[in-house]
Amino acid sequence: MNGGENAWRSVCRNSPINRAGLFPLGQRKHRKLTLRSELGKISLKVDYGLDRQTGQWLSPVQRAWGLGPHQKLTPGFAEKLCFTVTATGCYEEAAQVVGKWSGPMDDSTLHSLVQRMGAQAEGQRQERSAQPPRERHSPSVPPAPWRC
Repeated sequence: MNGGENAWRSVCRNSPINRAGLFPLGQRKHRKLTLRSELGKISLKVDYGLDRQTGQWLSPVQRAWGLGPHQKLTPGFAEKLCFTVTATGCYEEAAQVVGKWSGPMDDSTLHSLVQRMGAQAEGQRQERSAQPPRERHSPSVPPAPWRC
Protein backbone atom coordinates (compact mmCIF):
# COMPACT_ATOMS: atom_id res chain seq x y z
CA MET A 1 0.00 0.00 0.00
CA ASN A 2 1.16 3.52 -0.71
CA GLY A 3 1.66 5.11 2.67
CA GLY A 4 -0.08 2.41 4.66
CA GLU A 5 -3.11 2.64 6.88
CA ASN A 6 -2.12 5.97 8.46
CA ALA A 7 -2.13 7.70 5.07
CA TRP A 8 -5.63 6.40 4.35
CA ARG A 9 -6.92 7.70 7.67
CA SER A 10 -5.29 11.07 7.03
CA VAL A 11 -7.09 11.34 3.68
CA CYS A 12 -10.43 10.48 5.33
CA ARG A 13 -9.93 13.06 8.09
CA ASN A 14 -9.13 15.76 5.51
CA SER A 15 -12.08 15.06 3.20
CA PRO A 16 -14.28 18.06 2.24
CA ILE A 17 -17.23 16.56 4.09
CA ASN A 18 -15.32 16.43 7.39
CA ARG A 19 -13.98 19.97 6.97
CA ALA A 20 -17.47 21.40 6.35
CA GLY A 21 -18.65 20.55 9.87
CA LEU A 22 -19.83 23.31 12.16
CA PHE A 23 -18.70 23.15 15.74
CA PRO A 24 -20.41 22.40 18.00
CA LEU A 25 -23.44 20.54 16.69
CA GLY A 26 -25.68 19.17 19.40
CA GLN A 27 -27.50 15.85 19.05
CA ARG A 28 -25.41 14.96 15.98
CA LYS A 29 -26.78 12.26 13.71
CA HIS A 30 -25.92 10.95 10.28
CA ARG A 31 -28.32 11.29 7.40
CA LYS A 32 -28.37 10.20 3.79
CA LEU A 33 -28.31 13.10 1.34
CA THR A 34 -29.28 12.26 -2.24
CA LEU A 35 -28.78 14.89 -4.92
CA ARG A 36 -29.40 14.76 -8.64
CA SER A 37 -26.63 16.10 -10.86
CA GLU A 38 -25.75 16.09 -14.54
CA LEU A 39 -24.01 12.76 -13.98
CA GLY A 40 -26.90 11.07 -12.18
CA LYS A 41 -27.81 10.58 -8.53
CA ILE A 42 -25.22 11.23 -5.84
CA SER A 43 -25.73 9.73 -2.38
CA LEU A 44 -23.72 10.95 0.59
CA LYS A 45 -23.77 10.21 4.30
CA VAL A 46 -23.62 13.62 6.03
CA ASP A 47 -23.81 15.01 9.56
CA TYR A 48 -27.10 16.48 10.68
CA GLY A 49 -27.66 18.10 14.03
CA LEU A 50 -28.83 20.94 16.21
CA ASP A 51 -26.92 24.20 15.84
CA ARG A 52 -26.44 25.36 19.42
CA GLN A 53 -26.25 29.03 18.43
CA THR A 54 -29.48 29.24 16.40
CA GLY A 55 -31.39 26.24 17.74
CA GLN A 56 -32.11 25.03 14.19
CA TRP A 57 -31.56 21.54 12.81
CA LEU A 58 -29.18 21.66 9.87
CA SER A 59 -26.64 19.82 7.79
CA PRO A 60 -23.28 21.62 7.67
CA VAL A 61 -22.48 20.10 4.28
CA GLN A 62 -25.73 21.43 2.78
CA ARG A 63 -25.02 24.87 4.25
CA ALA A 64 -21.41 24.89 2.98
CA TRP A 65 -22.57 23.95 -0.52
CA GLY A 66 -25.39 26.54 -0.52
CA LEU A 67 -28.21 23.98 -0.69
CA GLY A 68 -31.69 24.59 0.68
CA PRO A 69 -33.16 22.25 3.31
CA HIS A 70 -35.09 20.10 0.81
CA GLN A 71 -33.12 20.83 -2.34
CA LYS A 72 -32.61 17.72 -4.48
CA LEU A 73 -30.70 19.24 -7.42
CA THR A 74 -27.12 20.42 -7.34
CA PRO A 75 -26.85 24.18 -7.95
CA GLY A 76 -24.90 23.70 -11.18
CA PHE A 77 -27.47 21.25 -12.52
CA ALA A 78 -30.35 23.60 -11.62
CA GLU A 79 -28.60 26.42 -13.48
CA LYS A 80 -28.16 24.25 -16.58
CA LEU A 81 -31.81 23.20 -16.44
CA CYS A 82 -32.99 26.82 -16.26
CA PHE A 83 -30.71 27.75 -19.14
CA THR A 84 -32.10 24.87 -21.20
CA VAL A 85 -35.66 26.04 -20.59
CA THR A 86 -34.68 29.59 -21.56
CA ALA A 87 -32.87 28.42 -24.70
CA THR A 88 -35.69 26.17 -25.90
CA GLY A 89 -38.51 28.49 -24.83
CA CYS A 90 -40.82 25.62 -23.87
CA TYR A 91 -40.92 23.30 -20.85
CA GLU A 92 -41.85 20.23 -22.91
CA GLU A 93 -39.02 20.79 -25.39
CA ALA A 94 -36.58 21.47 -22.56
CA ALA A 95 -37.59 18.19 -20.89
CA GLN A 96 -36.83 16.35 -24.14
CA VAL A 97 -33.44 18.04 -24.50
CA VAL A 98 -32.51 17.36 -20.87
CA GLY A 99 -33.56 13.73 -21.37
CA LYS A 100 -30.88 13.39 -24.05
CA TRP A 101 -27.95 14.39 -21.81
CA SER A 102 -29.12 13.73 -18.28
CA GLY A 103 -31.95 11.24 -18.14
CA PRO A 104 -35.70 11.66 -17.91
CA MET A 105 -36.98 14.97 -16.58
CA ASP A 106 -40.60 15.96 -16.13
CA ASP A 107 -41.70 19.30 -17.59
CA SER A 108 -43.57 20.13 -14.36
CA THR A 109 -40.28 19.77 -12.44
CA LEU A 110 -38.65 22.23 -14.83
CA HIS A 111 -41.59 24.61 -14.48
CA SER A 112 -41.41 24.66 -10.67
CA LEU A 113 -37.61 25.06 -10.78
CA VAL A 114 -37.82 28.04 -13.17
CA GLN A 115 -40.58 29.63 -11.05
CA ARG A 116 -38.51 29.25 -7.87
CA MET A 117 -35.33 30.60 -9.48
CA GLY A 118 -37.29 33.48 -11.04
CA ALA A 119 -38.75 34.40 -7.64
CA GLN A 120 -35.24 34.43 -6.15
CA ALA A 121 -33.97 36.64 -8.97
CA GLU A 122 -36.92 39.02 -8.54
CA GLY A 123 -36.21 39.27 -4.80
CA GLN A 124 -32.59 40.12 -5.52
CA ARG A 125 -33.64 42.72 -8.08
CA GLN A 126 -35.98 44.39 -5.58
CA GLU A 127 -33.26 44.45 -2.92
CA ARG A 128 -30.87 46.13 -5.34
CA SER A 129 -33.44 48.66 -6.51
CA ALA A 130 -34.37 49.56 -2.92
CA GLN A 131 -30.81 50.66 -2.21
CA PRO A 132 -29.72 54.05 -3.53
CA PRO A 133 -27.15 53.80 -6.30
CA ARG A 134 -23.57 54.33 -5.24
CA GLU A 135 -21.32 56.59 -7.22
CA ARG A 136 -18.13 55.09 -8.39
CA HIS A 137 -15.06 57.21 -7.95
CA SER A 138 -11.99 56.29 -9.83
CA PRO A 139 -8.85 56.77 -7.79
CA SER A 140 -6.88 59.76 -8.94
CA VAL A 141 -3.74 58.45 -10.52
CA PRO A 142 -1.07 60.94 -11.48
CA PRO A 143 -0.20 60.82 -15.16
CA ALA A 144 2.90 58.88 -16.07
CA PRO A 145 5.80 61.06 -17.19
CA TRP A 146 6.53 60.90 -20.90
CA ARG A 147 9.92 59.65 -21.85
CA CYS A 148 11.55 59.95 -25.23
